[in-house]
Amino acid sequence: MGSTRRPDPELAPEPASDLPEQAPESQPANAVVATGSPETASSITVPEAVRALDSVGFVDHANLPHDGRHAHLVVGLRPTPTLRHFDPELVRYWATRVGRGEQLEISLEGVLPGTSEFSWGPIEIADRHGVRNTYLGFGGQLWLDLVSDLLVARFVSSAPILRRGGHSQVFDQGAANLGAFIGRLMIAIDYRPGFEEQLSGATPVTRYAAFVEDFLARIQASAPLSLEDRSLITLLESERSRLRLGEPADWIAGLDLLAAANLSS
Repeated sequence: MGSTRRPDPELAPEPASDLPEQAPESQPANAVVATGSPETASSITVPEAVRALDSVGFVDHANLPHDGRHAHLVVGLRPTPTLRHFDPELVRYWATRVGRGEQLEISLEGVLPGTSEFSWGPIEIADRHGVRNTYLGFGGQLWLDLVSDLLVARFVSSAPILRRGGHSQVFDQGAANLGAFIGRLMIAIDYRPGFEEQLSGATPVTRYAAFVEDFLARIQASAPLSLEDRSLITLLESERSRLRLGEPADWIAGLDLLAAANLSS
């Protein structure tokens, strides 16, 4: 593991805020000019992102179950709070540097437009009060675009990005299970030499496949667990079938990754 340990994805209660609890409907924004950075197929474009952020601080398309589009989380950072929804001022996420996890930040200070990768783990969005909204993901591409005074951060992934609660949102189905899975991966990193490099080198879909198989294997091994959330079990069984047929290389790699982690039950 790197010098900075990934935080526990189990969240503490959020502090109070003076902002509205739910996002209002987005309205069309003025025309914008994109930076020309390369785009992932089926990802949200800069103009689409700016229009979606017209009256909110962040928007998402979690992509669980898979519907043919990439999952995305789009965050807009402005120099002056709008006071209309949630006004992000800081985004924390994880990236991989030389095979090790490193937490990075996005703010209006010193950030240049460009393209990079984000890794597996939490994505935290904080406002000026330190109030947070959190997501969990499996990694993907990150685009930063400056449109007038709006800094647009687009997290785009071929695997789900799930809401993990906070000020303005509830938990997505499966997010608590993913948080527990991430916690077990952190233990494997500490005790299995070379596993962090293997995990960081995997694709987002491979990591997702490992999560799906780990969840279903635990359900199968435990009768009480099999009765807890039938809708999630049905959903991830469908995802397992889709991955086996549609993403066979990632599915097999996910099984290998899970075996290398040797996660205890």
